[in-house]
Amino acid sequence: VTMKKRLFFIICAVMCLFLVLCSCSCESEDTTETTNSHVHGTGDRPDNQNPSEPPKLDIDCKHYWHNVTFDTNTDSTGSAIIKGVCYLCGESLSKEVVTRINHEEWAVALSSESLNNFTVINGVNYTNYSENGSMSWRVVNDIHTEEYFVNNPEKSSIEYAKNFLGYAGMHQLFTYEESSRAYVYEIDSDHSVKIAFADNKLFSLTTVSPENETTTMYVNYGTASTQIPDYFFESYNKIIDTESLKNASVSQSDAEKINAFLKGMSFESKYEVAYTENGGLSVYFYIENGENDPIFGGEYTFVSVVASDDKITSLTVGANSIEFSYAQ
Repeated sequence: VTMKKRLFFIICAVMCLFLVLCSCSCESEDTTETTNSHVHGTGDRPDNQNPSEPPKLDIDCKHYWHNVTFDTNTDSTGSAIIKGVCYLCGESLSKEVVTRINHEEWAVALSSESLNNFTVINGVNYTNYSENGSMSWRVVNDIHTEEYFVNNPEKSSIEYAKNFLGYAGMHQLFTYEESSRAYVYEIDSDHSVKIAFADNKLFSLTTVSPENETTTMYVNYGTASTQIPDYFFESYNKIIDTESLKNASVSQSDAEKINAFLKGMSFESKYEVAYTENGGLSVYFYIENGENDPIFGGEYTFVSVVASDDKITSLTVGANSIEFSYAQ
């Protein structure tokens, strides 16, 4: 394997580490982060078995780009048109952008300061990144699922931006290609890397090899939200409620003990939330310093709560688990 191919494989390996579930965002000039983190924008948890149609057009909508394309059919070889649909209101979106960038602008666009809030699109996967964590979602076979990584440095924009630190100093190795409106680095005759920009912001990164060609897009700078929706806390409090737990075939004393334990879980530390198929909800708490388990005894470093249709179905505390059943 030549040195150039080794370099390409290293680049691909680094990209694969970070290009996980991905998400799309808006090229709005407004840089205020949206407070409604759910892409349906309804304020209520949608039916993830049958997502509703996007609401009617809201003229005040802070657009969230979906189904994004990059149209190079423009009069200028230094511009392109980004097209897409707003997932919040259903409006068709189109914006002409400048695709050329100078040395200084290149370094800024690929810096951690610029890549602190954005959406990544990779196929059907969308991921919002912020400095606090990330939120991923997808719609497959009309089923909407989403996952939140909160207070998690490993899943944050800060960590993701490290992927571009090497590229930030490679401007002189790339050549602008008018046909694709992207900057291309030819590693060899079979391998290349393409980076496209839109108005001085990173828009896409493409790796090309004989095996495949992979393009990841970056949008919604400054408006991509990773905030947990308010209805999550209502659902969580409902599934750990003492009366609800007593219906799960546990004694009143055990119900009270479980309720007190789960009520004491911290949402200020690192945790994950996933909305899955068929009304499923899971919450995973990371315990940084091993604590003593008041239910089973012994030390634990994580707590996992799984629920379905607002009823807890299992609780795992370290190596110990409880499965809950309900009378029909």
